[in-house]
Amino acid sequence: MGKKVLKLGIVVGVLGIIYIALSWTNTLRVFTNASTANEPTLAYKSKMLLSNIPTPEIDDFVSYRVGDTLFGGFIIFRLVAKEGDTLEIKRGVLFINGKNTDIDRNLDYSFVLPKTKHDSLVKLFKLDQHVAFLIGSEHDVYIDLDLEAGQEYGLERVLDTIGQINDDVRWAYNKPWNKDYFGPLVIPENKFFVMGDNRDNSYDSRFRGFVDKSDVVAVVIWN
Repeated sequence: MGKKVLKLGIVVGVLGIIYIALSWTNTLRVFTNASTANEPTLAYKSKMLLSNIPTPEIDDFVSYRVGDTLFGGFIIFRLVAKEGDTLEIKRGVLFINGKNTDIDRNLDYSFVLPKTKHDSLVKLFKLDQHVAFLIGSEHDVYIDLDLEAGQEYGLERVLDTIGQINDDVRWAYNKPWNKDYFGPLVIPENKFFVMGDNRDNSYDSRFRGFVDKSDVVAVVIWN
């Protein structure tokens, strides 16, 4: 019995050392999602596997270094454009090289939920899932839903207007753009452009600027 316990302890210890080594080198690591920025695809507090073995491709979720402590040194977003691509956002829809690339993605947006509809609609939503209610005006609140659900319930999407300037966007690109009217912009050499799937509640490349390819440390391979 003692030898079996000893052997089991050795195996567990060796596996632990291997996992630490894999995590330290980003070859394979388990990550707990601490953000709602990529919902509904990457749920808040969900577990995922990351690896630096795959080469980042369009549509991958990538983990990259950031220079502030707010995000713990690393952050995850979806890679939507690479060097040489022309990116433009029109009425909140992402176009890469003239093609609507949002059409096949399951994305969340913010919708206006009038107080007159609140009591009847709130019963339909499971609040322990990815749906979030945000403070709006005195008469309305905002709710995060996918486009199909928002349209089904006859809700109006929260959109910035043409000419409305976002200070963070202007700081990053020196252009009078906002999250819903952005570009056109050609992605520079050795840069990536990333965005969150929770489009109206994601502090991504629209506000933070480009991602250096050298700062990408891993790709999400399972979630």
